[in-house]
Amino acid sequence: MACRSADVQKVVVLGSSSEYGPHPTALREDMQDNAVSEHGASKAALTKAMREMAKEGLNAVSLRIFYAYGHGDDPRRFIPTVIRAARTNDLIRLTPRGFVRDYVHVDDVVTACLRAGALNLRPGEVINAGTGVGTDNHDVVAMVQSLCGGRPTNVRADFPPRPADHSEWRADVQRMRTRLGLTETIEVKAGLARLVRESFAFAPPALE
Repeated sequence: MACRSADVQKVVVLGSSSEYGPHPTALREDMQDNAVSEHGASKAALTKAMREMAKEGLNAVSLRIFYAYGHGDDPRRFIPTVIRAARTNDLIRLTPRGFVRDYVHVDDVVTACLRAGALNLRPGEVINAGTGVGTDNHDVVAMVQSLCGGRPTNVRADFPPRPADHSEWRADVQRMRTRLGLTETIEVKAGLARLVRESFAFAPPALE
């Protein structure tokens, strides 16, 4: 195995909350995987391979990342799109209310990775990296509007839900708190405020 020959001491695999698929409660690490997307299925296969390698002696763990956002995010994703629309007032299309996501700031993801790499965890262990709080995309837009003088204003709730959209897509963070000691995470509005400050510093709002 390449990791052994290179004397790798620890491997932290970045998994995804998409591995779980929809469940009626907060997503726990001991739940049966039920991925409904290719992304989730591929990440679940990676976790399975990690567990098999752990049985063979590789010191590896997996973090299941929820909806990470923050500096350097892909501009095509939801939060960068909303913040950009606060400048340009481009149309934002939302699913109907009732679908939530656990938005976790990239700084918290990095902290979770560093702790997972440094701590003496059980090889093969899976740990969520999220906040435990589900936020509706309508509320994300409302938070950005509160930070940007009411913009964006061009918002419609006519985007069709996808199979992965669910009313209870949030992490159970008990294991994250006890195993990683990560007991506090950045609240969504505080994380959005950071991004708005960064975005508007480089690109002032468009003139009416």
